[in-house]
Amino acid sequence: MEHNGRDTMKDNGKDRFLLVASDIHDEESAFEKLAQKANDPRCIAFLYAGDLNVENYFINHALKYRSFTFIPVLGNCDNPWVWIDAGVPQPPQFRTLSYTNRTGDLRIYMSHGHLYPYPSSVGLGDEDFEVCITGHTHVNSLKADTLETSRHSKKQLVLLNPGSPSCPRGGSHQSYAMITIPNEGSAVVQIRDFVRDDLLSEMAVPLHKVEERND
Repeated sequence: MEHNGRDTMKDNGKDRFLLVASDIHDEESAFEKLAQKANDPRCIAFLYAGDLNVENYFINHALKYRSFTFIPVLGNCDNPWVWIDAGVPQPPQFRTLSYTNRTGDLRIYMSHGHLYPYPSSVGLGDEDFEVCITGHTHVNSLKADTLETSRHSKKQLVLLNPGSPSCPRGGSHQSYAMITIPNEGSAVVQIRDFVRDDLLSEMAVPLHKVEERND
């Protein structure tokens, strides 16, 4: 079942997570291993930041009969016309998503990064998101930009590139990412080594607190 872009955390005693990857291209074993991680009952969704090659028969078949929620955007190497056969609506160039726990909202902007690397690239406010996911470079990266939200207020936009699990570049590890969202408190973004599953980098992400209304 496809997401509508918003998910409320269930209080089941286990932290749930978003699986994040990009730039597999047509490496079947990499997709298979990530699909196994996406089948974890704690996985909310598999966010994919572009370049998969759905024309590959194995990947197409695996997507068609998947049991996990798969949320992709188009990469510069993706054929936009073959996704429907895999049971996936044609992906957009970018997406906005929101996931909620007791503390607040985790608002995510995702694109492949070659055309629209920031929310402001498509006319949205960078300050209206906590995490910006891109791919394209095949180099994993996790850092935060400090944004001026008003004269007396600042916030951080976490910039996440999960790298590539199959064909990294520039000395980068084969990698993927996870965004853990506890029932309460900040989210945690991790980049992990795809082969050994070692932690490569980690960052806590405060959530956007929604003001209570007394309607």
